[in-house]
Amino acid sequence: MNKRIFGAILILVLTAPLLIQCKHLDYLRTGAAGKNLLQVLTFGDKTVNLKELRKITLKGFSIGDFSHPLVRKHLRLYNQHGKRTLEAIMQRGAFYLPTIKRIFKTHGIPEELAYLPVIESGYRNKAISSAAAVGMWQFTYDTGIMYKLNANYWYDERSDFYKATVASAYHLKYLYRVFDDWLLTLAAYNAGVGKISRAIKRYKTRNFWHLIENSYIKGETANYVPKYIAVVTMIKNPQRYGISLPKEQMETPVRTFTVSDATEIELLIKCAEMPRELFTRYNTSLLRWTTPPLRTYKIYIPNQYYDTLVTNLAKIPPEERVTFREYFIKIGDTLSTIAARFNIPANPIAILNDLKSLNEIRAGEILILPIRGREKITTIDQNLTDSHNNTLIGLTRQLDTKRIAKKSQKRLQTQLLRKSTTYNQDTSESSIETYHFIHVLSPTDTLYAIARSYDVSLESLMRWNGLKNSRSLRAGRHLFIKITR
Repeated sequence: MNKRIFGAILILVLTAPLLIQCKHLDYLRTGAAGKNLLQVLTFGDKTVNLKELRKITLKGFSIGDFSHPLVRKHLRLYNQHGKRTLEAIMQRGAFYLPTIKRIFKTHGIPEELAYLPVIESGYRNKAISSAAAVGMWQFTYDTGIMYKLNANYWYDERSDFYKATVASAYHLKYLYRVFDDWLLTLAAYNAGVGKISRAIKRYKTRNFWHLIENSYIKGETANYVPKYIAVVTMIKNPQRYGISLPKEQMETPVRTFTVSDATEIELLIKCAEMPRELFTRYNTSLLRWTTPPLRTYKIYIPNQYYDTLVTNLAKIPPEERVTFREYFIKIGDTLSTIAARFNIPANPIAILNDLKSLNEIRAGEILILPIRGREKITTIDQNLTDSHNNTLIGLTRQLDTKRIAKKSQKRLQTQLLRKSTTYNQDTSESSIETYHFIHVLSPTDTLYAIARSYDVSLESLMRWNGLKNSRSLRAGRHLFIKITR
């Protein structure tokens, strides 16, 4: 008896972590036979097993002729107040629908689900919800990571129409595998697997209409599926409901072009000789003025512009394809305060400057900030950067040579850091020379005297160095001075 008790206790101890994790995942569904079946595509991993999802065969989907009061309510609301809005959304969606339907057909997703973005985002790739869900298919950050949609300072692949549409196909497959019912799948797309699974377990029914009669599922989720059914009903019967829908556009053949390193978007647009609006429509995942630095990145280019882009971009050296802003580090600066001042995260600054820690900066150095530098000349054939020293590669190589030695506090000393040439926007000839100086304060210096000696305004001197008054001045402090001639 003691051995049996000991064996039972040992089994409980060994299986307890597994049971706890399964409960935490909460991917429980009640099968048709009333058995509880745990549907876990991967165990202990944040990403979904996409190979497993490809094998899933989906049953046919039809919205049918649902006569539920909530469906009739939304049909009435759309018919009375939402016709023009629905027409505008479908006008925007006409560009994307052929591609969505093709991708869904490849994955066996019913065609009607291509209209899900009507109520999710209105076919807007830049849509952001109050719950921080992003893109046409409204992926949260965690769900996006499950389907390998990465997001950082430079780009957010949840706004990448192609990648997000493929991810939505996988996600719908995954939800259907869990619930084996399309209405429950749609409800879970909105509320999450856990919410719908708990509702099924609590009320012991897999009938969506019975579930929403209870107070556990209410508000947005209770209206989500009826609203979707109403929208699809109207789209399928435009004449009956008096709406005018645009013809779906032909899908434009698109190729991916691999950008080897940071390259300004304006430069890519000019090299491709394509409209800016068209480039933006295909590459909505890019968040900054440039592609990500220090890595390759794929952009989408319509076939008709691809060869032009390749030819023109090849004429421009990689080190001349982007400029970043330079920042002169002052005494008292930290990476965190600099990041807060320019409203950018500290991590991209550290990566861009090859810093091993956030404390690895010193007064007198030049820091490259991941924000746009000076405007460039607009023609492709001209030199598109102001000087080699202002390119990413040029500046990176100089970081170790910009350190300023401590100077004597007994006399005025200046050190010429660099001479750079800027360009007017409308001409290719250099017209302004800018000199950057470091002034080391002596015990008798005043801001007024320093400003007069360099022929700059007192206000500019204080602004360049972040000074509000002269009380913080101490002998030995370095002042940054910019003189334009």
